[in-house]
Amino acid sequence: MPLLLGGNGPKGQRLAVRFADIYSCYIEERASAEEVEPRIASLEAICAELGRDPASIGRSVGVWVRPLEPAGVRPSTLSGSAEQIADAVRSFHGVGFTQVELMYLPGTMEALEALAPVVEVLRAD
Repeated sequence: MPLLLGGNGPKGQRLAVRFADIYSCYIEERASAEEVEPRIASLEAICAELGRDPASIGRSVGVWVRPLEPAGVRPSTLSGSAEQIADAVRSFHGVGFTQVELMYLPGTMEALEALAPVVEVLRAD
């Protein structure tokens, strides 16, 4: 069973590099790849320091998604059309993440069901 350890700073990254199969971080201010891209560089530097092959650790990012809201309402969450949300998810892969954790708000069936078209768009890739 893969072990995922997370944290946004070097301490969490160091523990993930030493013990985990997957490193996870999360969005704090802006739901964009640009916010978390420096964490990949930091993770890889720690891998080099500790002698771990950077390709041997998965990279996950957690982001809040509000699929019922128009794009850009809250900078720290993904929102908008299925294609807009899918584009944002793809951008995380573009900077080195191997998986994305979508945490939806509000925590209703309506919001969960509104994510289905996002998944369909991503699966079509």
